[in-house]
Amino acid sequence: MTNRALLLVDLQEDFLETAGLEPNRQALIHHTSELLSRARRHGLPIFHVHTVVGPMGEGGMPHWIRNRDRRCRKGSHGASPPPLIAARQDEGTYHKTHYSAFDSPELDSDIRARGCDTVAIAGVHTHACIHATVLDAYRLGYSVEIVSDCVASYDPAAAAVTLRQLARRACQVRSTAALLPEESEPKNPECTSTAPPPMPCAYFGGQWHTEPEAQRIDLQDPCRNHRTRAAVTIAGPRMVSRALKDLVAFTPHWRATPMSKRITLLERWKTVLEKNRESLVASLIQEIGKPRTTAEQEFEYGIRLIETTIKEANHGSSETIADGVEVHYRPRGMVLVITPWNNPLAIPIGKLAPALAFGNSVLWKPAPHAPHLVETLLATLAQAGFPSGSIAMLHGDSDTVNAILEQSQPQLVTFTGSEAAGRQLAMSCAAHGRPLQAELGGNNAAVVGNVHDIERTARLVAQAAFSFSGQRCTAPRRLIVVDPHYPAFCEALRDACQELRIGDPHHPDTQIGPLRCEDRVRSMYQQVNAATEAGGQILTGGAQPRGFEHGAWFEPTVVTGLPSDSPLVQEEAFGPVVVLQRVSTFAEAMDRVNSVRQGLRAILFSDDPCELAQFPQAVETGIIHLNPKAGEIHPDAPFFGWKKSGIGLPEHGRWDRDQYTFPTAVYSPAQGTPSA
Repeated sequence: MTNRALLLVDLQEDFLETAGLEPNRQALIHHTSELLSRARRHGLPIFHVHTVVGPMGEGGMPHWIRNRDRRCRKGSHGASPPPLIAARQDEGTYHKTHYSAFDSPELDSDIRARGCDTVAIAGVHTHACIHATVLDAYRLGYSVEIVSDCVASYDPAAAAVTLRQLARRACQVRSTAALLPEESEPKNPECTSTAPPPMPCAYFGGQWHTEPEAQRIDLQDPCRNHRTRAAVTIAGPRMVSRALKDLVAFTPHWRATPMSKRITLLERWKTVLEKNRESLVASLIQEIGKPRTTAEQEFEYGIRLIETTIKEANHGSSETIADGVEVHYRPRGMVLVITPWNNPLAIPIGKLAPALAFGNSVLWKPAPHAPHLVETLLATLAQAGFPSGSIAMLHGDSDTVNAILEQSQPQLVTFTGSEAAGRQLAMSCAAHGRPLQAELGGNNAAVVGNVHDIERTARLVAQAAFSFSGQRCTAPRRLIVVDPHYPAFCEALRDACQELRIGDPHHPDTQIGPLRCEDRVRSMYQQVNAATEAGGQILTGGAQPRGFEHGAWFEPTVVTGLPSDSPLVQEEAFGPVVVLQRVSTFAEAMDRVNSVRQGLRAILFSDDPCELAQFPQAVETGIIHLNPKAGEIHPDAPFFGWKKSGIGLPEHGRWDRDQYTFPTAVYSPAQGTPSA
């Protein structure tokens, strides 16, 4: 049995303010706070280790003394941790002066005194103090884990190499969710349901496969906290090897399949999906708590994405661009597809369809939260006639992805998920020399400019922000209102939020269903409480709605009065919590839109032609909506985020061919011209 201790290294203001820190200060604090919350709920011993030198720098490392480095002086603000991730009274704090946390002589003996044989390490900087701490822990005989979303460095390239080398020799690199799964928390004592048997961890060769002793994840019913609705097992390295062997062997055969045959299979798949419409919609409702109307919209969007893929594939795999010059679009080979939990139907369809259409075999690693939907989706592919060797699926976590990258050579990795996970994946792909396309969410803004109908605008904003409880990457998180409309908009928005119908996601009238799980509710409370402690005010919401304490519901919540550098402004809550900001001018509003590091979507509500003309030219986002009624995303349009929201090429429409193929220029003698 693993007896794990959590070791936090150098999470101090002086280090967190380092220029170029990746991920940045706010993101690292946010994710470390989540790690701490989980560790405390699981009862892990927690050890905080800080670099502290004398008031004049005495005791510092030689290069600090030589460079007159003023960081981490005893008693200074810079030597202290941010309050959100500071040690509690029952948690040890240790001091060091050099790289390794074990430079503190009492640390090793105190960890062993708590009966721990494993240390999970988080903090800064990955390539320096984290590196040294891991090697010392390994030397001392501990099993070592690095918490991948809770480490940072000002040299991301060096950090990527460091993580790769350490993972091969001295430790495991695991995310917070993989290390401390929210579903594996102690069960509610009122629980009377029997845990279901775990579902198989892999699908390849047209069959399901299980792995003895595989890690199990129990999945919570979002509507009934005490009920375990399903369980999945995580594919380990040996299962990864088996799936890859089967998939790689078939890749040349699928590449050679004529485009016309692949298009026919896509058309059949669309027909089979439509026959399974109710089953797929029901899975979205039951497994992730998506309200029926929203689930039906996701299904329809998935069908439209297949239709777009068929249309693009019908353009063929080559084109003539000049007399004697052709471009041939050749399949990349094997594609690794990694999809999130919040749109577990449309996003996989939007990646699987073009990847398969353009002749690639696919290894699919979905988020584990909708396993029955995954099972149904794979069954529809088989019913449509796709060869068993063209697609494989592995349930897994970050360890599974690392095993895939270590063992195979995917010609493309395509990912949709959080920025933190995406940045970690980007470093892994860079270390392995793998191309990556990634959609990493967005801290989106909705601007209310010179509008006449404030009440209607407020209703549209509320619906956009809180649909599926804000658990969608395109939802607006920041509401920016230009004076003099701010007071009236506040009142109208509060009324609009309170009119939203909270209820059972099966009911067609429900607008606000539950969050994915209890842990997401705790995260909402944590973020709202931190905002109010920093001076923010709650306009509406801020708690679980009455009568819904049995599930993972949270009220639509609006927070006002926060400065632009507040964590709730700079980090997307990914839930039913938004920030309302007041600005004096439209120019200031556009500056606020661009003041965060992400740039996926921006929305403008305005009746002013000048504002409508200026907005698309000024904001730094890949998707812009002007006066949207529903904010639909067109399947033919590029889906892409600027700045930290995207890596690589856009998705969907004509951009999919560029994504999933290698272009080859073929020159031949022009007609009527003899060859040289």
